Amino acid sequence: MRRSLAAASLVVIVSAACSSSANPRAARLSDDDAARLSQVLARNYDGKGATFTATLTVRAGTTLGLQGEVDWDGHRGRADVTWIGNPAPGRVVETAWSGDTIAERLPTLAQALTDAGRPAANWVGRPADPQNDILDRVVQFVAKLSATQRDNPVLVQQDPRAAWLRAEKLDGAVVDVYRYGDGLTLWVGADGRLRRVEGGLAGFAGPLVVRFLAAGEQQVLGPKSIDLVLIDDVRAVYDRLNPAPR
Repeated sequence: MRRSLAAASLVVIVSAACSSSANPRAARLSDDDAARLSQVLARNYDGKGATFTATLTVRAGTTLGLQGEVDWDGHRGRADVTWIGNPAPGRVVETAWSGDTIAERLPTLAQALTDAGRPAANWVGRPADPQNDILDRVVQFVAKLSATQRDNPVLVQQDPRAAWLRAEKLDGAVVDVYRYGDGLTLWVGADGRLRRVEGGLAGFAGPLVVRFLAAGEQQVLGPKSIDLVLIDDVRAVYDRLNPAPR
């Protein structure tokens, strides 16, 4: 699967709340900067995976949070899910994905299915729907932050949106902060590894912030098939337990 940093940025839009484009110290990319940026997604893929956190301000007073692991080599991942503000009983508390398939754990699903005279299960499996589902949109963004090949550093350097913004400390280490693509801000470590990505998702109030913690091969544990029910079989129950945030 060939993916570029520019392509990954297509899922975000410029957001004044999270973009550092107004920084007066912003400078055009040097050759070394362009080389580093051209390799950040390839380094993720070569590293196989990472643990991560992600937060998205859906609207004022409502925040979606994920904490888990992604396996870029195997195209899968898993994360605990939290909602701050307007929580709903039964809302998804864990998600797992493999390719274009999503599984979601809802804490009251088993009881709801039993009450409806169906076998108990804790997970619902369904096709990914990033156009309409907030959680899927965040999962898609994390899953796309890898590539089997590096970008062309010459083209990276020629992109008029690309700039070095500043150096700062992140988790006790000095990182370089770059602007690149459609509203992306990237924090890149001295080792060339992507440490943080920030951008604005279309239609949401605040930034999507993804931070990568431990890098390396990840063991991703999804649900057992015996504990999984397909969405088409439980649509009414699922919609009742997992309403859209208001």
